[in-house]
Amino acid sequence: MGREKFSKTQSYAKLETPHSLVHDNIKKAVECVENGTCTKESKNVMSYFSEAEKASNTVIDILDAMLKEERSSRH
Repeated sequence: MGREKFSKTQSYAKLETPHSLVHDNIKKAVECVENGTCTKESKNVMSYFSEAEKASNTVIDILDAMLKEERSSRH
């Protein structure tokens, strides 16, 4: 339903990269903790979470833009 409703917005195309970055950085953080490479330097895992948070904020901004675009297209 979401794809059908929002894929025609200009912002939809901008969503893929930051969305992937959220998942990629969380995956790196989990792997880093599981294999022990982050235990010596906690700043590594923190940088992954920081990057994931930045990308997540971008995703939220894009979702807001998509909603506004979709609403304005109805008028």
